[in-house]
Amino acid sequence: MVAIAAITSVISLLEVVIHFLIQKFPLDRKKALAVVGAATFLLSIPIGISLGYTILEKEGMTIAGFNWLDFFDQVGNTVLMPVCAFGSCIAISWCAFKGKNNKERFGCKYLSNQLESEGLKLGKFSTVFAFMVKYVTPLLIVIIEIFGIINVIFPTVNGVKEFSIGGLVVVLTAVFLIILTLAIYFIFLKNKHTGSNDDEIKTEKI
Repeated sequence: MVAIAAITSVISLLEVVIHFLIQKFPLDRKKALAVVGAATFLLSIPIGISLGYTILEKEGMTIAGFNWLDFFDQVGNTVLMPVCAFGSCIAISWCAFKGKNNKERFGCKYLSNQLESEGLKLGKFSTVFAFMVKYVTPLLIVIIEIFGIINVIFPTVNGVKEFSIGGLVVVLTAVFLIILTLAIYFIFLKNKHTGSNDDEIKTEKI
């Protein structure tokens, strides 16, 4: 059951990266999957070895005092995941459906209508959903991010908050990855588009 749960979770996580590679590079789904799978597998080797040191209570293969798994978990789950969630809300509610005037830009009815036209059928809750995505959820995500970063840099040890240089390294690493990712995207990949998934390519050819 654990293996099945892991596989199904990995499928949903990898699909985002695979689809991005298909869109930006001339790769079909199998090749994109091979690239992402190989990169993930290679990265998991040192992470597994580092975790082994921790389980055996031996020193070795740590980053800023964390084993590799805990380090990337802190970088990903604590710092980057809220950033991605915030970006998703902004992209959907403020960028994808901008509206032509202030009423459409700042109102929720226009956004709910656009989402419904894209296939998201929420009925009487559509306007509430639009309001949550547009205003409430981004605010809550910012609050979660702030407190998450504070808890990483100033973890509670024996009931007292203490400064952690390792936590600071975690946050700085996440910031570096965000800047690097944005730079690569906007410099090299923003205007590059070679296709989409296999089904859409076949449909376009037909």
